[in-house]
Amino acid sequence: MLILLFTIYGYINYKWGVTATPVYQYGMFSNKMYLKDTQTIYKIFVDDKYLDISKYSFEKRDMILISLQNYSKQQVVNNAVVNTLKIIPQKTGFSGLIKPVLYQNNITDAIFTRWYKQFLERITGEKIRSIAVYQQKTIWVNNKVTAITTPQKLSFIVDN
Repeated sequence: MLILLFTIYGYINYKWGVTATPVYQYGMFSNKMYLKDTQTIYKIFVDDKYLDISKYSFEKRDMILISLQNYSKQQVVNNAVVNTLKIIPQKTGFSGLIKPVLYQNNITDAIFTRWYKQFLERITGEKIRSIAVYQQKTIWVNNKVTAITTPQKLSFIVDN
């Protein structure tokens, strides 16, 4: 019976391209990353000095950058969530039951900026007076990162 189980298991993994198990998740990481893919980079300035995040651990770098990315996405997704949830209730006349405040993250730009500044203070260990964040699109050309747009200041990081 055990041999039959392993045979079926092996067959499924073979047919699915070694992605049927939590152990062999090759399919998650096997897509090609094309050199023409546009990448977004962030430049963070703390008290008018460039913050070199490469001197921090990978976990802290991720937290520094992903916080910015997620807040930016949240602004776009907030309304989409409520609009999606209202589709069926609108057809049945119960759209008033869907209250946006229950399904949206109502953090303002000022609240996020204050939190982000405190977050950077904990990571850097320094008191921060001001922060500014710029976003820029880049592409990989001739074995180096090349900017394809000019840096744009993130508007949700408000005066601080």
